[in-house]
Amino acid sequence: MVSRFKVRFAPVASVEPASQSCSAESRQENPMTTPLSFPQSSCDDTRKHRSRLSCRECRRRRVKCDETFPVCLRCQRRGDVCESQTRSRLWQPETPWLKTRKDNTSIISLSEASTEPISQLDQKLLRYWLEKASQIMALDPDNNPFSFPLLEGSGQIPAMIHAAQSIGSAHQAFFDKSKLNKCLEERALALRLIRQELEQTKKDLTACFLTVFLLGLSYFWTAGPFIDMECLRQAQAHFVGGRQLIEFILLIPAEERTEQMHFAIGAYLYWEMACCFLIEPDQQQPLNTAQIFSAVQELGDKYHPILGYSAEMAYLNAYIGRYCRTVVDTGVRDTVLEATLEEQLLAWEPSNNTPELSHLSEAYRSHGLLNLYAVCYRSHASSQDSPTLGFPTEWLEFDPEFVSLEPTAEESIERELEAQIHSIALQTVTTLTQVPDSHPCTNLQGIPLLTAGSELAAEDAVERDLVRKRFRAIYSLNHLPANLAAIQLLEEIWSLRDIGIVVSWLSLMVEHNWHIMLG
Repeated sequence: MVSRFKVRFAPVASVEPASQSCSAESRQENPMTTPLSFPQSSCDDTRKHRSRLSCRECRRRRVKCDETFPVCLRCQRRGDVCESQTRSRLWQPETPWLKTRKDNTSIISLSEASTEPISQLDQKLLRYWLEKASQIMALDPDNNPFSFPLLEGSGQIPAMIHAAQSIGSAHQAFFDKSKLNKCLEERALALRLIRQELEQTKKDLTACFLTVFLLGLSYFWTAGPFIDMECLRQAQAHFVGGRQLIEFILLIPAEERTEQMHFAIGAYLYWEMACCFLIEPDQQQPLNTAQIFSAVQELGDKYHPILGYSAEMAYLNAYIGRYCRTVVDTGVRDTVLEATLEEQLLAWEPSNNTPELSHLSEAYRSHGLLNLYAVCYRSHASSQDSPTLGFPTEWLEFDPEFVSLEPTAEESIERELEAQIHSIALQTVTTLTQVPDSHPCTNLQGIPLLTAGSELAAEDAVERDLVRKRFRAIYSLNHLPANLAAIQLLEEIWSLRDIGIVVSWLSLMVEHNWHIMLG
């Protein structure tokens, strides 16, 4: 999606020798395009500067930071949370659509209708979003519609730019509630502009949805996991509004839908998977409609910048998440539906050979299975109407703790189930933590990592520590405090499990009235 963009060299390090950073080659421009108007660092100052990439904890302790990203070596050894600025990539796409006016302000000149001035401060904030903050929104930095391509599609929707700048401002401050003034200002402006846009007879449905999508996520992200009811109400309102816009997009014949529309549909599926546990079922519209199912089939095994090759798995997990929330709230089960969902999960096969994406797809499948087994099956494992467990035999592991001379039929079912849950959890944690911390896929591991981590037993001390470290690394990558809240939730689950009390992560989260959105 960025193949049509010009590329410029952007050094990763904060300081370079003047002869290298200011060379004629590194400053060469393509005369056929207009460069970014963002202010660049001066090449005249050849003095050495102290690095600005040291993490906050090393600065606080007044020790030298080795600047390893996302977690420096000192923080790794101390087990601390590492907060350092997101690194610029070695190569950055550049776009010709930002132009500078004579008064040194900028305009987004994608169309004659878009002439809203952006201040010098906003230029820096927009650049931060494009190059850094937007990277938490996609699997591949080179195929990220929320980065530079966002400018091309937002000429008629300036609200999208302000929504992005709102999140970028909060991301830059690690979503610190005491530093959200600029974030809230940008969000208020985005809200006003999107309301005006939605009132128009003719509107860009895709751009409107993506703006609502960004605003809805920002309410969860800036409020933190222990969200107040007003923030939750706003997040829910945007979620419902986003669904309405998707319904309008789905009314367009499939053959007439653009690539951007398919991206919006996939983004909605991911939003569903991330929020299905957080919104009460009676406040959500049905997910198993013919239009949505058809759209999922159209996405099929095509690559999606957020979902990878897991569009169908996201849909299944969203459906399972809604169902599990209903079971936790009401205790009412549908065993026929459970058996059908389990069968669909086990039959699904990822359609790519990229190891990291395959690992993520398998982890999403495990996420669905673990939720079915731990939330729905576990408390009813000895019930006469429980479905037959259809998990693959190669996942089963012999555990001498479960051996008894004459186990009853009920005990056998329960032990088989617990052994299966434990095996899937171990396999998922091991697979996910084998992916390097710095890989873009790591940023989207939070959802399956919480599910798998919550089922680790006392003897899995090594795996528990891997989960702690990985969540801290994910926080260092995307700055979302929900990743640290996930560790807090897991610690409580593990403490209960170690004294013989087994509880699912969803039941405990609902009991505490927490709203941890890891996506």
